Amino acid sequence: MKRFVAARERESVEAAQIPEKLKLEAAEYTRLLAPHGWDLRRATDYVLQNVIPFETKPPVAAAADEYIAAESQVGHAKCTVTTLRSRLRHFTTRFGNRHLHELTVADIEIWRDALQDAGVPALTIRHLLGAASGFFHWATSKKYCDSNPLEHVRRPKYVP
Repeated sequence: MKRFVAARERESVEAAQIPEKLKLEAAEYTRLLAPHGWDLRRATDYVLQNVIPFETKPPVAAAADEYIAAESQVGHAKCTVTTLRSRLRHFTTRFGNRHLHELTVADIEIWRDALQDAGVPALTIRHLLGAASGFFHWATSKKYCDSNPLEHVRRPKYVP
């Protein structure tokens, strides 16, 4: 019982030492999160799990360069690596400054649809999505992201 009372007293002292500005910010963020069923603890847990671990990871363009270098070291033919680089260039042009963990299924679908709207042939789009999917597979093994959004993106039908 004494431990409980001591712990509560420590919490009261610590709470009294929180600056007023921080208390007001906490109240404001709590108000903003409440309509979504979130509280500060849940938001903090989410950031600690899904944002901070990835913020030091390279952006898409740098990670793609690393992936291509790794693939060339594995012993693929030079033309295979050249093709991979060419296919990923489309992806890095669109998403190069972003981080892999930020990209969603919706982002990839918008990119796919933009390629279709630009008249890119279905087979080419399938190849581009395949190269990006392989890149994400490699990136998840490197812990640059925790999932591959391309696993959930429908490929356009190719009719020869």
